[in-house]
Amino acid sequence: MISRQHFLDALMKEVHICKHLYTKIPKDAFDFRPSEGQRSTLELLRYLAVCGSASMYVMLNGSDWKLWKPYTEKSINMNAEDFIEAMENQAAAMKEMLDAIPEDYFFTQDVKHPNGAEMKLGLGLMTMPYAWLVAYRMQLFLYLKLFRFHFFILRNRNSLYLLVSQIIKLSITSSPNPAPRTKANSSPTVLILKKT
Repeated sequence: MISRQHFLDALMKEVHICKHLYTKIPKDAFDFRPSEGQRSTLELLRYLAVCGSASMYVMLNGSDWKLWKPYTEKSINMNAEDFIEAMENQAAAMKEMLDAIPEDYFFTQDVKHPNGAEMKLGLGLMTMPYAWLVAYRMQLFLYLKLFRFHFFILRNRNSLYLLVSQIIKLSITSSPNPAPRTKANSSPTVLILKKT
């Protein structure tokens, strides 16, 4: 069993990691989406800025998930440069709410997940505010990795095209035992790369 302070420390560590990852985001990466339909980096930051405090507030107020909406409405227009302050405000709000919870509530108070699953408050705090901060800061970390790879490819596509062309040429000309040509394989293999 962990103490209230241990749990708070774990939450604050996640807030700190989120703030640190934010400092690694290139200025041109806030509109980046790994694929169509996924959140942009900025939209992910907006979600991270409220998912911990919003879920905690909902659980402490009868698990009425309609109470989530004011949090997302507040963050929907958040600018990227406001993220650090928003995370600090979220950390302060979570600490204040956590400090006000009577000790027995962790084991006796029933709360409800958005999917309808019921659990005690202590488990709910681990399953929602904490787990969601961990999951979405990991998603932010992966966005950063994908963004760097994506733009490495874009910025170096001509060099990569030449490199791949040379590798193919070398593999065709340096094959020690080239397969005899028949009607079925009379055309050399062609790799089509879009050169821009």
